[in-house]
Amino acid sequence: MENEPLHAELEREIRELGANIERGTRPETVKDTIRERMGERIYGSMPKSGKTSETILQRPSSAPALSAGPLPGYASDAPDGTKLKAEVLLKLAWDKGITAAVREARKADPLTMDIFHDAITEKLYEEFKKRGILK
Repeated sequence: MENEPLHAELEREIRELGANIERGTRPETVKDTIRERMGERIYGSMPKSGKTSETILQRPSSAPALSAGPLPGYASDAPDGTKLKAEVLLKLAWDKGITAAVREARKADPLTMDIFHDAITEKLYEEFKKRGILK
C-alpha cells in the first residue's frame, strides 16, 4: 500500500492543506495546523469547551497517547462500534477523500468524531513527513 497512488481527491486535499504549511516549519506547529484545519472541517470550528475524547474517557496520565493501530491510544476504552466507525471514516478519507469522510463524520456521535479527528490528524501528519514537507 505504501507505493499506491492516493485517490485524486485526497491528493488535491493534501496539496491544499500542504500549501498552508511552510517547509521547515517545526513539526509541533504543523501538527497543530493540521488539527486546526481538520477541526474546522469536521466541527465547523474547534470545540469551545476544551473537553476532548481523552477527558471524556478519562484516560490515565500513565496510558500511552498512541496505539499500534490507526486510532489514538485513548480510543482503546471506547465501545467497539465507535472504534469501528472511526476506522471506517479514516479508510473513507484515504479511499474517497477527506471531504467524503467529513460528510459522514458529521453524522456520527461526538466521540466518534473526536477519535476520527485525532486519527486523521496523525495520518495526515505522517503523510506530510513521508512527502518531505516535514523533516
